[in-house]
Amino acid sequence: VKLKQVDLLRNHFFMLLPTRGEVLYNEVWRDMELRLGESQLDRFLWAELVRTDPRVSRTDVYSAMQRQLEPIAHSELSVEQELRRLNDDSHDYLALVTPNPLTPSSVESRLEFLRSWGSETARPLMLELMGRMRNGRLSSEEVASCLVLIESFYVRRMLVGIPTNNLNRIFSSLTPVIAKGEFGPSDLATMLAEGSKYWPSNSQLTEALLTRPFYFSGQPAQRRLILERLTDFYAGKEPSVLDGSLTIEHILPQTPSAEWLQALDDDPNQAQLLHDQYVHTIGNLTLTGYNSELGNRSYEEKRSAYANSGLAMTRRIASDFEAWDAQAIMARSRDLASTIVKLWPGPEASEIDVAGLTNALVEDAILLLPPGGWTTIQDLMELSGLPKQAVKNVIDALPEPTAGRVRTHRTSNSGHLDSEALAQLLGDTAESE
Repeated sequence: VKLKQVDLLRNHFFMLLPTRGEVLYNEVWRDMELRLGESQLDRFLWAELVRTDPRVSRTDVYSAMQRQLEPIAHSELSVEQELRRLNDDSHDYLALVTPNPLTPSSVESRLEFLRSWGSETARPLMLELMGRMRNGRLSSEEVASCLVLIESFYVRRMLVGIPTNNLNRIFSSLTPVIAKGEFGPSDLATMLAEGSKYWPSNSQLTEALLTRPFYFSGQPAQRRLILERLTDFYAGKEPSVLDGSLTIEHILPQTPSAEWLQALDDDPNQAQLLHDQYVHTIGNLTLTGYNSELGNRSYEEKRSAYANSGLAMTRRIASDFEAWDAQAIMARSRDLASTIVKLWPGPEASEIDVAGLTNALVEDAILLLPPGGWTTIQDLMELSGLPKQAVKNVIDALPEPTAGRVRTHRTSNSGHLDSEALAQLLGDTAESE
């Protein structure tokens, strides 16, 4: 049976501990195994190694740790000290993946968001932050501020539609630089904003929120997290009670009635264009427990339900808007955008070519389709967060045989790649480069 990397590493450690091996296995290594579990222990060791060497991959943990131990392999005491240091750091790692009552509340609230978001790519950096807080090199307030910046880096890129397949490289290359000296939140902000890390500016973020289909941005859980954070913000000192029964509600329905289209424009064609342009933007979305009941009801009926909502963000729709049309959606998008800029601060300026990045993402996804594979416009919209017309424009610029592999709707399962499969395809290609 082929041994796993954790098993190989354990054997290597204790080969270097000929007289202290049994004691240290029971006292230290076994404690780490039980506390983290095999899977998280492997992830912890990867994050630990990346703190000093950005080249370490998840499949290179054993050989990388061998190289790290080689200079001290002749000293059993030094190997023991290294093992105990790993054990100390493993407590910090566990706090990243599991709530810890001893973690300061300002830090824990940020970790909770990042756990739910899915932030494994940033764990080497977050592990460095937690270690510095434990050693007194950073205060809990400074660590919380750094975690807000990491949140912002994830959230802003998602909202603007920047591909995620280089996040691992960004954080892996950043962490060893930080580990070499002293740093604080302002230093981290500078590092995230410089070079080609693609951290969107306030104006780019606002523009994306006004025009991009938020409903197809990122993962469903990530969209919900953003709306929940907004809901808590508008609730003020009495945070809303959020549970799994709440769902994302389209105020202007996805399949509008003639009455809804009439409210958008007297010209049916223009009304349909406005619907397609704004229906999935953030200004047209809220959280409610009555999504199925509200459905295609008129705005007047929905407004009455919103006015009685237990969520301040949803109540604001009823109080702020007497009618619901394109102007109302844009106005609410601007209001939410100004709040998001405050919740997740970022750079004032950026030279990112957002349109170029997202268009390239769609093009790459189509060009990388395997033989016999096909996808749909809807899948590409969900992958990129681009509106339908923008996706069509990318497709139209491709040669016919290639463009023909994108269908207007799903016709069968055979050969079909949905947005998740396309994202995996792009990620696998990036990892192999």
